[in-house]
Amino acid sequence: MPTLDELNALPPDGAYKFFISCCGSSRWALSMASCRPYWSVQVVFNAADVIWQCLVDDDRREALQHRPAIGGEELPHALREDLEYYRTKFGYEFSLAPPLPANTELEVTVRRRLEYPARAEFELACGEELATLRGEIRRKVTG
Repeated sequence: MPTLDELNALPPDGAYKFFISCCGSSRWALSMASCRPYWSVQVVFNAADVIWQCLVDDDRREALQHRPAIGGEELPHALREDLEYYRTKFGYEFSLAPPLPANTELEVTVRRRLEYPARAEFELACGEELATLRGEIRRKVTG
């Protein structure tokens, strides 16, 4: 995990790789890498927010499509099925900012969001993705 100074000193492709590991939108990662140097972690957060808001739907959808799937074989069968149905219905991974709730509450949340119209769910998922990428930056940049 780089310090802020190390992040600023990375070559462009290294900075891109760092930011794409925080968010799957290639346009967002490229823009974040291009905005360096950053003077503080707060400035990184501000840039992340502004760039996210400037993305078009296809860029945000790319981020959601590259979101790692929640859980795996350790999830209850019904929850795995609900998450698969969500992927099929909306075309991207379910996004919920950490910390994730217990499996039973997560299952209720997924099922509730499966009932939303596609546009409403997309907007909600984008808000969760923004919160998630902020957390990834916080976790990965040590100051």
